[in-house]
Amino acid sequence: MYLGYIQFFMIGIVFFKTYEKTSIGALFFKYAFISIPILFLAFIFFSILLGYFESKLGLKEEEQKKLTTQNPLMMELMNDIKDIKNELNKIAVKEN
Repeated sequence: MYLGYIQFFMIGIVFFKTYEKTSIGALFFKYAFISIPILFLAFIFFSILLGYFESKLGLKEEEQKKLTTQNPLMMELMNDIKDIKNELNKIAVKEN
């Protein structure tokens, strides 16, 4: 998971490196000791903000539900668990 963050940050550096000859790139690399930490902190802030909204909107749970229903092995496991629960309920009813 964190490897993706590192890759994204490196893509940002490569992006600015391609614009090194422009005015924005020149400022970025001229004051790299200030701009890189600021860019890093902004990246961390927006990552946390995006994660907050993702959890508030329930996007991760919906994605997991969709993946579970699309995976035939997971569906088979879920059906087996339902069958076991039904059998346990039948046994519990017979005992009472």
